Amino acid sequence: MNRQDAEKGTKGRSEDGAVILSLRPFVPLSLIPACPFFSAPWRLNCFRMTDHIAIVTSPLDEMILDGRKLIESRFTQTARPPFGCAAPGDRIFFKRSGGPFFAAATLARVLMVDQVTPAMVDQLVTQYNRWIRGPDEYWRSKRLTTRYVTLMWLRDVKQISQGPRYQPENMRAWYVLDGEADSPVDGFTVTLTAGALRQNYVRPPAAALADCPDQLELHLHAGPTITTDLHRGMFRWCGWGQWFAQHHLRSGQRLQFTPHPGRPGAFDVRPVKETGVRSQKSE
Repeated sequence: MNRQDAEKGTKGRSEDGAVILSLRPFVPLSLIPACPFFSAPWRLNCFRMTDHIAIVTSPLDEMILDGRKLIESRFTQTARPPFGCAAPGDRIFFKRSGGPFFAAATLARVLMVDQVTPAMVDQLVTQYNRWIRGPDEYWRSKRLTTRYVTLMWLRDVKQISQGPRYQPENMRAWYVLDGEADSPVDGFTVTLTAGALRQNYVRPPAAALADCPDQLELHLHAGPTITTDLHRGMFRWCGWGQWFAQHHLRSGQRLQFTPHPGRPGAFDVRPVKETGVRSQKSE
């Protein structure tokens, strides 16, 4: 790092596309956009897909569900997950501490800051706590111990009742799943065949859409939102080939269709990958 970078701080992106600010010794946080609905220069596209499990306590669970909490945050003393592990497009499954899964969301933007000082924590609180919703006692405990910050903007928050399988560990607050969760949250999966990939079609299970309206709305991961119907048991939309190629899909891989609560016929569609699990000890 040259002297100019040392004086002004550096900004870069990890190989996953997340913004990482390395603040040496201090960059005014006014340089960081304050609004969660970020402008084009901060829009990050990333096709890597990783699932996370975040353990949260009340009342933050209700704030996530009702939209008051728009930023999930982790203030840590060491560079542990999700620092360096989260990226736009990743999915978070939220679980109540000692309770069930209750929500899932997609990351719209990720901001990581290292070399954090107490003064920087104070400024982060001033600038972002309207969306983080941390109580005063939380910030008092984090002010002197935080060296690494990860802020994650949430979108497409959905209420769920099930989550991916994982191995709980005592005092763990964050789990990073290697790949995507291999157990569905709700909905159904479709296994791609060589013929489907060659002829660019997706055939859902016959009974999966029995109670849905004729017109279906499919939100493709890192792709378009389409309106289509069924024709001869297949989705009528003909643009699957480009999306298959974008995600490097192969015969035998599965697509997960997750319904939007309260919106019959609307589904998120994502490729499913096999997983292992890494975890983070809570602070």
